[in-house]
Amino acid sequence: MEPQLRTLGWTAAIADANDGASARVQGERGRRRGERGELLIETLITISLVAFGVVAIVGALGTVIGWGNDDRTATRSEALLWSYAEAFARVPYDACTAGGPTPYGDAAESALPVALPDGTQPVPAGDGDGTTATVELTVASVAYWNGSTALAEFVGTCTGGDTGVQAVTLSARSGDGAALREVVVYKRAA
Repeated sequence: MEPQLRTLGWTAAIADANDGASARVQGERGRRRGERGELLIETLITISLVAFGVVAIVGALGTVIGWGNDDRTATRSEALLWSYAEAFARVPYDACTAGGPTPYGDAAESALPVALPDGTQPVPAGDGDGTTATVELTVASVAYWNGSTALAEFVGTCTGGDTGVQAVTLSARSGDGAALREVVVYKRAA
């Protein structure tokens, strides 16, 4: 039998001198887990996976919050646009003249609605402040009925006399440009 020395759970086995082997140290249950290096690698992999998961979750939250802001901006723009369209419908009919200016230039600004309860301000086109706190409202275009009863069509220029029906496109653009909404109001001469 081999002589053995016990120290802190390790066995020192002295090889038999007849074998010519030198002394060696061997653990009772093999090396301890920390000494095999697995703990460090496992820890690094775990930290990497957790960090990847956190980055993915934060990125997803940022995207969802961005969608929410876009929806809120679009809703504000649309609310002001509908209010503008209702006020614009009460503006008197402005007949076109061939070669004349586009109707409703000054009347469009007089139909601007009041601010929303959250403070979003309606402003004329070009007066936006680059944020979602303003919505630019404007008459985007005026199309005129061509007078045909066979195929009613609206054209972009007033070539002849006014036929009594106009399709007025109103637009609302958020101050930051993220939302653009349009609505068409049909006006008839009285």
